[in-house]
Amino acid sequence: MFFEVVAAFALFVVVVRLAFRKRYKVHSSGAILITGSSTGIGKHAALEIAKMGFIVLAGVRKVSDGEALQKECAKGCKLIPVIVDVGDEDSVKKSVASVKQILAEHNTKLIGLVNNAGLMKGAHMEICPLTWIKDMTNVNVFGLICMCQHFIPFIRESGGRIINVGSLAGLVSAQGMGPYNGSKHFVETITDSYRYELKEANISVSIIEPGMVRTPMFEKDTATQDLMKTLSPELLKVYEPHLLMRTKNKEKTFEHAPGPEVTTEAIKHAMFDSYPKTRYPISNFKGNPAWVVATVFKVVPFIFGDRVLDHLVTEVFQKE
Repeated sequence: MFFEVVAAFALFVVVVRLAFRKRYKVHSSGAILITGSSTGIGKHAALEIAKMGFIVLAGVRKVSDGEALQKECAKGCKLIPVIVDVGDEDSVKKSVASVKQILAEHNTKLIGLVNNAGLMKGAHMEICPLTWIKDMTNVNVFGLICMCQHFIPFIRESGGRIINVGSLAGLVSAQGMGPYNGSKHFVETITDSYRYELKEANISVSIIEPGMVRTPMFEKDTATQDLMKTLSPELLKVYEPHLLMRTKNKEKTFEHAPGPEVTTEAIKHAMFDSYPKTRYPISNFKGNPAWVVATVFKVVPFIFGDRVLDHLVTEVFQKE
């Protein structure tokens, strides 16, 4: 009897989910703006989507980054650098003018906005420099909002789509990553708000929630070493063992991490499938699938309480 009840409930869930699926217009041509295209997730997505025949407006902060990206682009692809620093509203406003000009020259519309630009610096809450928190919030949160405010009119006109690149870190909390977790959780909530608010305009809004992904942002991170140099003797005594262990275990942490091809596949599905998902928990954390980790962080506190989750975080997921 038990298994029949479980099967019936599972069938009910599937039927409800199918009933509430929403179909969106699929564009066969047009331009797609991807911020943070100079390296990592943004770069891989920009190059791959350009191969599909779409015009990719690759958001970069430096002219040299744009030139380097164009050299890597496959022959015949249309990849056009757009200079934009999402953390600087004046820069975003200038990029709007650039995009308008490009769209006019190619007689096309902006059918997609991929908010990928991001900044990550990890530190324990007590010792995290306030400048780090301000910088991450400015890029990860205000930068995303700024881009949306200025480019949603383009997306509304074309019936296009918006994709925000969040993180598994936005669904969970972790020691030594609080400020970054907070900025990415903000991305989770505002993505939901955009999805509600743009429903009537028939604009699809999705969020990509990758776990560990091998990108230069992670591999070239030297923030921990820089931070240790600024700590007082008292704080260094408390936190040095944790910071050194994190540096030592860095490669182990990324042992099971795939490259940005996993995020590109999710971005392509969210951009081009008739039934885009609202969220894409992908990749893993230390070999544990992202969706499993996210589910644990939602279910365990509700059923067993926060103390049990505290144990899982410190003794299982982040055991040093």
